[in-house]
Amino acid sequence: PVFAELIARLHAGEAEAILCWHVNRLFRNPVDFGTISWMLQTGALKEIHTPHQIHRSGDNVLLLSVENGMANQY
Repeated sequence: PVFAELIARLHAGEAEAILCWHVNRLFRNPVDFGTISWMLQTGALKEIHTPHQIHRSGDNVLLLSVENGMANQY
């Protein structure tokens, strides 16, 4: 429910970035990853900030995909 609320608020324009501890806190399955990844690729989500990295909409999603695979396996 919280993930769905986050996505709805992003689509409504209430925010354009996400601040989180690690991206694996955002998605634990391919569907949620696809939602976040697509929003980054289309610019609906501008950035994801973690203490160690910033994922931007223009970035290659390869690293994000690897982190998704690790989160999904975990």
